[in-house]
Amino acid sequence: GAAVASAVGGEVSVALGLAAGAMLIVPAIVLSAFAGASAAFSLARRGRHGRHGRRRSGSVLQGRSHGRFWAFRLAPGEELKSALLRYVQERGIRSAAIVTCVGSLTSAKLRMASADASTPNSDHTKQLSERFEIVSLVGTAGVGGGDMATCHLHISLSDKDGRLVGGHVVGECVVFTTAEIVLVELEQLAFCRERDEATGYPETSYSSGRCLALAANVTERSGLCHGACKV
Repeated sequence: GAAVASAVGGEVSVALGLAAGAMLIVPAIVLSAFAGASAAFSLARRGRHGRHGRRRSGSVLQGRSHGRFWAFRLAPGEELKSALLRYVQERGIRSAAIVTCVGSLTSAKLRMASADASTPNSDHTKQLSERFEIVSLVGTAGVGGGDMATCHLHISLSDKDGRLVGGHVVGECVVFTTAEIVLVELEQLAFCRERDEATGYPETSYSSGRCLALAANVTERSGLCHGACKV
């Protein structure tokens, strides 16, 4: 009887030991699998975004950046586009986006949506000469890869009856009472305007070697790179 009890006790001890071992092994396997999945996700994310937070989508390289805001006001009689370019140029802003603009104009020259590279721009422009409220102003601007600031702006205007007109800003947008503009400077990017063979127009580029080198240089000088700025 004692021998049977001892044998049974041994089997129970072995069974308990195996159960305890399983309780330790299974969580370890789960933790190991979780760690592996986390590492794989981290690597995939690094591959997708890169060290600079840039991400490839097909052949287009997109970018992300810290931002710094600028706000200024244009006085009556100033020309909106040239004043904006001058502001960006004087401050050496490599890349910026229009956050908002509120104000009014007495004239504007706009290129309409019917334009393309195969026909003269003059065939698709409208010269507007009346008082307008600025409903919206959107676009990008910056010194980018050259010495002179460039921009790409679209504007929407409302006339005295509330009718809207909008298009690509060519120029001659003369301020009536005010134009209050807010820009965000994208400190880790550099906008380069380069001819796009598909459209025939100079388009903003984020992916050329020149733009990436400029962006890395701008980021490094701004102290935002944390040792990972080199292209």
